[in-house]
Amino acid sequence: MDMVFVQVIFWLSLFLLVYNYFLYPIFLSVYNKLFRNKERYRTDSNYEPRVTLVISAYNEEDVIQQKLENSLELEYPLEKLEILVISDASDDRTDEIVNEMSAKHPHIRLIRMEQRGGKTIGLNAAVHNASGEVVVFSDANAIYQTDAIRELVKYFVNDEVGYVVGKALYYEDKDNTASENESLFWKYETYLKELESKFHSVCVGDGAIYSIRKELYQDLAADDIGDFANPLIIASKSYMGIFNTDAVCYESAAGDYDKEFSRKRRIVNRSFRAFRKYIKLFSLRKHYIMIFELISHKILRWFNWLLLLLLSLSNIILFTFNNDPIQTVVFALQMAFIGLAITGFVMSKVRINPPTVVHIPHYFSMVHYAAFLGIVDDMKGKRYATWDTPRADAN
Repeated sequence: MDMVFVQVIFWLSLFLLVYNYFLYPIFLSVYNKLFRNKERYRTDSNYEPRVTLVISAYNEEDVIQQKLENSLELEYPLEKLEILVISDASDDRTDEIVNEMSAKHPHIRLIRMEQRGGKTIGLNAAVHNASGEVVVFSDANAIYQTDAIRELVKYFVNDEVGYVVGKALYYEDKDNTASENESLFWKYETYLKELESKFHSVCVGDGAIYSIRKELYQDLAADDIGDFANPLIIASKSYMGIFNTDAVCYESAAGDYDKEFSRKRRIVNRSFRAFRKYIKLFSLRKHYIMIFELISHKILRWFNWLLLLLLSLSNIILFTFNNDPIQTVVFALQMAFIGLAITGFVMSKVRINPPTVVHIPHYFSMVHYAAFLGIVDDMKGKRYATWDTPRADAN
């Protein structure tokens, strides 16, 4: 066996894993401090374009009234705010509640899809019906801070800005480790988006709170994921994306590991396909910085399961035939991590909340296994267009 080759696999996979989660954000942070001390784009809090708020809904009777009431309380001129609810053939009281609210507030409109086609098909219909210059996309359970719309649109005074992404926060649930882990992971994601926005451009949206210039919207296929495909298409036209931490909304996490696992699997499946589909629009010469961000933030993470596998296999071989202290330590850490992850999995199945030292390895492993299955699904031709929300069976 060629030990040099095994050594290369070991160190390369270890480096890419460390780079993905630690070195990349450190690089962005250092670069921003050295070269991005000032705000890159001017803002105007008095800028008030006409806005269409698009709320995607499927069987959201439990939350849709609260969402609409929240939308009416936003600190934005109501005469310049259109609220469109896209009902994906809901068969509960969602449409009835929206119509009742619409009778009292004419700028609320319901667009009902007669057949379930999924969120993305609904978004296509919504944008075609939108009267706003700026379209804000939201979910039915995402509750906005009152200044969220104003914070989103204030960057559109810059012609080079094509989309602005807000900051979605999860309600804290200390009694639910799945929610707690998702919240912890999301804080890391939020920090990374903030760094990327200052460095060059945020490369992903957020279905709960992001906005685009209506003129830049392009109809998507049913199995496209809008909050990733839209920014990709807009960025390929050399527009920038801003992440504004002051445009805030709150929502609940999936609630348990099974729901979170299924959600991650769908997201990676659709995002990986969107990347393969729309990366062809990019030019390496013109968009090399965005491509660098996409590889560092997304592509490597989707394939961390492969890096982890290569690291483990090469480490086992080297541990068996070599006596290198560094590789021995890495091997011991991997074995401990795997043991903690398995313990967390068992505890989650018997509904016992594990301590932090256990549930973080479990959550980390779950996310990467979901990514593996999402990519396998794509390779097998499996597509996700419609699904139930995590709240569908919450009661």
